[in-house]
Amino acid sequence: MISTTDAFKGLPIEIWRLIFRFATASIADDQSVENPIEHLGTMMCQGWIDWDLSPYPSVEEALKVKLSLVLTCRAWAALAIENLYSQIMLDTSAKLSKLIPILTKSRSPSLGSLPYGHHVRELSLYLITGSIGLGTFPIMFQMDANENVFSLIRDACPNLTLLDFMGEMYTDVDMRPSLQRNLISQLSSLRTLHLTIDSSVQDRPGPPTMGITLSSLEFLYLENSISLEMANGWEMPRLRYLSLGGTGSDLAPAFLRQKGQKLSFLALAYEMGLDCELSEATPGLTTLAATPLTIKESALGFVSGHPHLSHIALVDPHQLEVFNPTSRPMFFHRAREAEWQAFAERLT
Repeated sequence: MISTTDAFKGLPIEIWRLIFRFATASIADDQSVENPIEHLGTMMCQGWIDWDLSPYPSVEEALKVKLSLVLTCRAWAALAIENLYSQIMLDTSAKLSKLIPILTKSRSPSLGSLPYGHHVRELSLYLITGSIGLGTFPIMFQMDANENVFSLIRDACPNLTLLDFMGEMYTDVDMRPSLQRNLISQLSSLRTLHLTIDSSVQDRPGPPTMGITLSSLEFLYLENSISLEMANGWEMPRLRYLSLGGTGSDLAPAFLRQKGQKLSFLALAYEMGLDCELSEATPGLTTLAATPLTIKESALGFVSGHPHLSHIALVDPHQLEVFNPTSRPMFFHRAREAEWQAFAERLT
């Protein structure tokens, strides 16, 4: 642990950690863990934040500040290194090749000489299998069946609490088994998971899901039906916040019936029928974020059937990734059934 020095006298180390965190916050941190609507869906909920008016700098600018803190003095360096490695984004194989040795071999004074990778709490990973022409696509990881990227990341970053994974599959190599077996199921501290998996191949060999248990997971964002299929067999006893984005899936109702008993927050980025049966499957729901049509068709059956539902957020499925004032969530405190019906009639 970091010893108290003259540089830190007067304030506990925990306060200095908070100061460093707020001093180096970026636009990616323009969210509050106290507000699950902004904390849960990285892709879905970014449309609810005014990026242009955000008081936070870009990720690149925030990184420069973090590096400056490391270089300020020896006393600050130990604490600033912890902050520097807390959030990492990997979107090229070159970055991975350079970073893995640093995370696994470099030793951190604030961790009792454990590797730097033990500081990493949040990881954004962008990966494709196969090859694709550059065009407008970003340059991402290239992965084939023999590579074990997920095991490398698991060993380097064992204390992850948030994983934001976007995968593109352009060959018959299915990354989902390895992702579940070698990474997701091995992260015992994982609280937040964002999954965006796309594929140009519709029929894939083998089952897409594995029977794994994620004992710490509370926040789950699934972008599309491929991601939903992968999560279908998971046990998530602490799941409280669920966000389903992108294209709707016939699997969604069954998924909610199976996983919805302890949900307090549900977000739907597409039109979906919510009925009394799903209301019974999600008895603890307090917040519903959905499209106006979904709310209108479900106001009496689903919305009014929830004794604890206190807030509704209206979302525009066409404005989820680009900020627009109309896409901001609008909250309505729970009212009598007649008022819910009147509210539903006003929706277009």
